[in-house]
Amino acid sequence: MFQYIRKVIRKIRRRYVRNLQRRNLPKAAPSVAEAILPLDSDTYTIAPSHLKAMIDQDKPFVLLDVREKWEYEMVHIEGAILIPFGELPRRFREVTTGGEIVVYCHWGMRGLDA
Repeated sequence: MFQYIRKVIRKIRRRYVRNLQRRNLPKAAPSVAEAILPLDSDTYTIAPSHLKAMIDQDKPFVLLDVREKWEYEMVHIEGAILIPFGELPRRFREVTTGGEIVVYCHWGMRGLDA
């Protein structure tokens, strides 16, 4: 029974991904397929040393803090914009950029989800 369920799930995944590829959807941000299928976190993570280098080199980017307000008030990275993760769907337009957006939180899970 378990093998049959795995086979059906694989078939659905292949068909779903193929349909997305046919539509030529842009791959600029995590898609619905990635929200359903496993997300490759290596693609969407940044090392602290790389972020420091971006800051030191004055590279243009937006630093978005998705923690709660009380967490932000305790400590935050200078220049970060606070939009708590739960408010992001209605406030995402506040983040205007043509470049990179670096999102961070306390442990990384909210940042990765954002």
